[in-house]
Parts: sequence; structure tokens; C-alpha cells
Amino acid sequence: MSQRLCIAYYRVSTEEQSVEQQKITVHKFAESRGFSIVKEFEEDISGSISAVERPRFKEALAFLEQHPNIKILLVYSLDRLGRSFRDIFSTMSALERKGIMVISVREEFTHIMHPQIRDLIIAILAWVAQYEVYLIRERTRLALQRPDVKEKIARRRKYDKIDEDKKQFIIELYNRGYSIKKIAKLTGETEYLVKKILKLNGVLEVGEYSCPRCFHRLHWDEVEKKYKCRNCGYIKA
Repeated sequence: MSQRLCIAYYRVSTEEQSVEQQKITVHKFAESRGFSIVKEFEEDISGSISAVERPRFKEALAFLEQHPNIKILLVYSLDRLGRSFRDIFSTMSALERKGIMVISVREEFTHIMHPQIRDLIIAILAWVAQYEVYLIRERTRLALQRPDVKEKIARRRKYDKIDEDKKQFIIELYNRGYSIKKIAKLTGETEYLVKKILKLNGVLEVGEYSCPRCFHRLHWDEVEKKYKCRNCGYIKA
């Protein structure tokens, strides 16, 4: 039985440090399925960046275009192609339309090679992607109705209404050594707004583990495997 030619794509985030474990797993899978990996592409980049915008993934696509006899792209898992399901589906469906099968070691449903069954899988994934959009919109709508969220939005809008003289006065007080708490008391503004004014004017530097949006402390999220702000949801790339 002749081997099927394929390429492999690996993505590693900063926290993961190395792609070696991915490579070992993918190579074992390829050998067991009769695949021959002719070229490998790897990059250290955040999953928040769309696959089609990544330098090495672009090179992988260009390689496939130059070698039309190669119709398989191997990945360790589908989350190597994007963070959200929509991103993953968009990339996967675009490749499938070009006749390139995306096969993930971890997701068994991608191991099916029959074209018609794969078409059905893509159709199901399309529905799931649309439903995910609906859920995100619904969660956003419900969140905007919460009093605490309305208060945060109001605080953000208030920044634009503060005149430049007051902003400069706040900066001057900070440069004189006044604490943020004292400045807030003297000016009648919230500590959040004082911090925001100082940050946006390049006076206050946000710490490595502080949220750049709301200045709360970032905490390690075991699900995202990234530092996340529990207050506003910011995720550190």
C-alpha cells in the first residue's frame, strides 16, 4: 500500500515552550495511518491570531499550492488552527474547498477520508459555528443588561467627557508625588478614571500582571492556559 503524502503544521504558544511533544504524537499517528510527512511547519505564536495571518501557516498554504499532489494537512489538534470555533471552522472549510483534508490527531471525526462524509461533517461544523455566534451575541446582550456592566460602560464613556485641563491637572498632581487615591479625592473622579488618564497619557505604566483595560490583577486561568482578568475578561496573549 502506497503512502499518502502530507505536510504537518505545529503551533506552540509561549506557555507551552516546545512543539516536540506535538511532533512525536503526530509522527506516530502518521506512521500508523500510512502517511508520509514531506515537510513540517512550526511557529511560536498566539492562538488569538488567525491561522491565515500567521507567517509559517502562509508558507504551508503556499507549499500546498506548489505541490497539488499533496492533499493532507496534519495537525496535533484543531485548536492549533485558532482559538474560537469560528476561526477553526473558517480555516478548515477554506482548505477543504481547495481539496485539502485537515486531519487532527486528537479529533477522531477528522480521520474520515471519504469525501461525501467529510462534506457532511463540514456542514455540521458550519451549523455549530453559526450557533456559536448566536450564543456569543445572546451572552453579550444579557451581560449589557447587568448593573455592574452598565456602570463600567458609563465609566469608560465618562473619560471622553473630562476636559483636557482636568486631565493635565491630574497628570501634574501625579508627577508631584500625589497618590492615585489622593488625586481621585481631590478631583472628584474615581480611581479607575485617574489610572486610565495616567495610562493613556503615557504617565502610568501597567505592571506585567495587571490588566491594561481595568487595572485589576491578572490571574492564571486553567481553562484558557493564560493570564486573565476576572473583572473585565481581558486575556493576556
